[in-house]
Amino acid sequence: MSNFFRPYEGRKPFAFVSYSHCDSDTVIESIFHLHEQKYRVWYDEGIPAGSDWPRNIALHLRACSAVLFFISASSLVSNNCFNEIKEAVHQNKPILCLRLDATPLPPEWDALIGRAPTLHAENEPSGAVAAAILAEGTVTSAFLGDGTNDPTLIGPGGRFNLWTIAAGLGVLLLVATMVGTYGLTNHWFDECLASLQDSNDEEKIIAVSPSPTPTALPTLDPQDLIVGIIAEEAEFPDAQQERSIRDTLDQPDGDVLMRDVLTITQLHICGGMTLKNSDGIAFDRYGNCSVNSAPVMRGEISSMELIGEMLPLERLSLVYQQIEKIDLLSPLAWLNELNIAGNPIASIGDISGMVSLQTLHLEHTNIHDLTALNALSQLKTVTVSADMYPLTMKKESQQYDVILVP
Repeated sequence: MSNFFRPYEGRKPFAFVSYSHCDSDTVIESIFHLHEQKYRVWYDEGIPAGSDWPRNIALHLRACSAVLFFISASSLVSNNCFNEIKEAVHQNKPILCLRLDATPLPPEWDALIGRAPTLHAENEPSGAVAAAILAEGTVTSAFLGDGTNDPTLIGPGGRFNLWTIAAGLGVLLLVATMVGTYGLTNHWFDECLASLQDSNDEEKIIAVSPSPTPTALPTLDPQDLIVGIIAEEAEFPDAQQERSIRDTLDQPDGDVLMRDVLTITQLHICGGMTLKNSDGIAFDRYGNCSVNSAPVMRGEISSMELIGEMLPLERLSLVYQQIEKIDLLSPLAWLNELNIAGNPIASIGDISGMVSLQTLHLEHTNIHDLTALNALSQLKTVTVSADMYPLTMKKESQQYDVILVP
């Protein structure tokens, strides 16, 4: 593969490329021309061996500004490709399809990308394919770099240099830290691996994105280091979120990096207190909150921006806060239980991305319509309170139970 190049790693606009590894020679020849013209491109060769492959893919897909999907007989039978494009559609990412052969789209693919712009790249020279991509317009001038932020770690012919080794050590250190804390068997990892990896086609994704970077090499631009997003310092929207996350991590001082925040699978906050779990939280009929019969003061949390980035979360309690919207929590695809009781929230909004959600606490909120919950196929129980009436209750087609509390 003579045109192998280092994928872009940074926070500027980039394109995510999905393809079957069976087509890698053809695909990389085409995207190499984009790279030569200084367009930012990321593909799966940027994930070091031994690192958390599913998490890298999920982060790059979420961060990308466009998706290039190379259609072939191989990619159309790839579970990996299907899951990537399905998620891209869910996230409203612009998708440009490039046909490598004339294989008809199966019905499930036609439903996903039947109306997406498509270029025919069958038997076309790689340079012509790259030119057609740029002429089509999905990849715009916003994807252009100045050439100084993208040092090649692995050059043509696959030659490694010192930066490659140093960056690899940084990634291995990160992975060792995360594995030591939670192990390889945690539920989030298993779910991510099952949805994004396919035993018949293990390396199928090419992406273009602003991605993560390591802290071990301070002389490099942080936007171009290999573990980018997760090596950044966390930005806390308010003092209470910082205190609660520090309490959960048992890290009272020092910098908190996103790689630390992304190890949290449970976060429980009630009023101004951080809890180990959601046991003992109760409300009286007037909506006043207590923990183990002790009254609590209302918390100050209103922004969901940081918590919406905490993809590994499986259980989340944000009880008796100032929250009015939870749309930004929709990306939490592995969230199993959510408790937002006692918040002044009036509408559920779009939380269709919470595909694993089974338990939802809404008591003592201002919500009067549960229709949006129809999108959550795994939802089993929803807890509401008497003061929430009139309330649009479930229909016969809904699978979850509504639990009424005082």
